Amino acid sequence: MNNQKKTAHLNSLIGKISGKQKLEKQIDEMQSYIMELEVESQKLQRRLEKKEKNTKRAISEKQEAEEKLNAANIKIETLQNEIESLKEEMNNLQDIKFRNIEILYPSKIQNWLLKIQSMRSNDDSLITVYLKPGDLLSNLKNPNRILDDIDEKTQSLLAKIESFTGCILFYDTDSVICEVIVPPFPVRESKWEIGKDFQIEQLKTILEQDFKICILQAHAGESFVGIANTGEFENYRIIKSSVKAKHKKGGFSQKRFEELRNEDISHHIEKVQSEYNKVMDGIENEVDYIIVGGDRELTRLVLKDLNHNLPVIEKPMDNKIEKYNLNNILKNALSCRRYQI
Repeated sequence: MNNQKKTAHLNSLIGKISGKQKLEKQIDEMQSYIMELEVESQKLQRRLEKKEKNTKRAISEKQEAEEKLNAANIKIETLQNEIESLKEEMNNLQDIKFRNIEILYPSKIQNWLLKIQSMRSNDDSLITVYLKPGDLLSNLKNPNRILDDIDEKTQSLLAKIESFTGCILFYDTDSVICEVIVPPFPVRESKWEIGKDFQIEQLKTILEQDFKICILQAHAGESFVGIANTGEFENYRIIKSSVKAKHKKGGFSQKRFEELRNEDISHHIEKVQSEYNKVMDGIENEVDYIIVGGDRELTRLVLKDLNHNLPVIEKPMDNKIEKYNLNNILKNALSCRRYQI
């Protein structure tokens, strides 16, 4: 026992002297630190793997977004080009004008009709289109066929025509003739035909009908109301009033002057309405149309307070109102307008 104690004591002494215990402690500490590093390394590895997955997904999403962006940019560029083309086309259409516009009086329209009626073609190339007031080519039966045959210039100009009576198109697909007639009285049925000649029967019917009409032409201070039938006036009134001219200076005097002018115009409107009631007394049921012209705003003011249910046809009539000029007023009311395209 004494020897064993001595040996243990000696070993302890040697260990202390050699630093063995200190080294063992350091080893334990290092192993513990290594384990912590391994745990941290595993955490970092998992984070790295997750980050790599996120990065791959982000790259994939970025590529997808870039593809969509490129597709959107291409679409935008395409649409911009289409818009520019449409703008250019619209500008070109706006620059298109009628080759000629003229008034065809009753005596002249018959000669024009004979020429249209005499036209013939060896194939189905002559198109006749009747449009009621407010109707468009697209409203016709089978519009795609007719729209394919009529060029865009003609379609554009036809849409520009303002008419209370509709219009009639005579169109040759070989571009020999392209004309539009606005008749004096309304087209009753919208239709189209294509054949070896033009269809003028409905137009002839319109021109040959014997309507009783009231003609109203209004101007500030000078207006006309008349009843016509079978190409002559049965009764008429020429209404004249003193209406001040427009004031050209500014200031208070202009305001007062305009008030007095408006009073004169109101008084003139009342006189025209009174004369209208006189010429229409007892015969309103016999009248088919009121044809109006002159100052459009003034004419509408005259009609506004009149108790009537008659169809109104507005025309660009601006004849001098005198007794010797009555025939011209009637001719203008019964005239057609011709548009050459």
